[in-house]
Amino acid sequence: MELYRHRMIEENGHSQFLVELLNDKRILEFFLEVIDSNIEFVSDIKITFEEQADTIEAKGRIDIFLTDGTNALLIENKINANDQPKQLERYNDWATDSNLNFELYYLSPYGSNPSAEGLGKLKNDQIKIISYSEHIRDWLKKCLNEDDQKQNAIEDYLSRWDKYFVNDWSNEDNQLYDFFKAVSLINLTNFELEYVDEPLNKSHIPHIVKGSFHLNFAHQGKDIKLIYDKNENDIFVRMNADDFEASVLKQDGWEKSGQFYDYVIYNIESITEEKFPFTVTINNFIDNINKAFRHII
Repeated sequence: MELYRHRMIEENGHSQFLVELLNDKRILEFFLEVIDSNIEFVSDIKITFEEQADTIEAKGRIDIFLTDGTNALLIENKINANDQPKQLERYNDWATDSNLNFELYYLSPYGSNPSAEGLGKLKNDQIKIISYSEHIRDWLKKCLNEDDQKQNAIEDYLSRWDKYFVNDWSNEDNQLYDFFKAVSLINLTNFELEYVDEPLNKSHIPHIVKGSFHLNFAHQGKDIKLIYDKNENDIFVRMNADDFEASVLKQDGWEKSGQFYDYVIYNIESITEEKFPFTVTINNFIDNINKAFRHII
């Protein structure tokens, strides 16, 4: 159980720790109760870390996989990382093609829903949402007195909880979060730009820190992303090239970037250095959105 002590900051370290615990039969029973699984395993359960789950479309690995050969639980463990394109759809297809009776779980720090990109063709109600803050914490507390050998490791894990899942964000990070949260709440219907993600919450902040944070919108039925680029310190709008070229958007200010078109809104310093009041910053954002979508003003 010492593995997690130096790897737990990584997603894989958490998954490996959970898998090791789940190989204890009594602890596994507690887990199935806490997540309210409807799967009834009929024989010995094999539990693996990073189960290979390749489809014709792409290779994939399921973080935590439980099966008796006929029934299965597939758990995608998502910590400080973005969903891969159609990731959950592909895992669902793999389990279906493998003739498994299964449930597909999405585990995150605070119970966030998977992104539209990660879901692919799946709907949210086809995924069971579980969290570290509720399910894993409750489960570990139930496990404390079940195995003396694992007791110290579980106690240590719980004592380090804040380090794993509660970050001491800088003032800059909090300002970024407040900005994106405000943007997610703005009514942009006058611009035919509709926010389509789940309500923003603190579990998304790691994506900002890693420089891969984005909000999903729709414009005339086409996907739009508002992205913060940590390297360039910019906020920009991104559209798929095919969607952009088929739209009636003017090309002024848009730049081709591989399979995308990007439109830079402005440099993030106006937020993080508090050069302008927050309301002014948001108004500037709306003005720049208007410039990007000038044909609908």
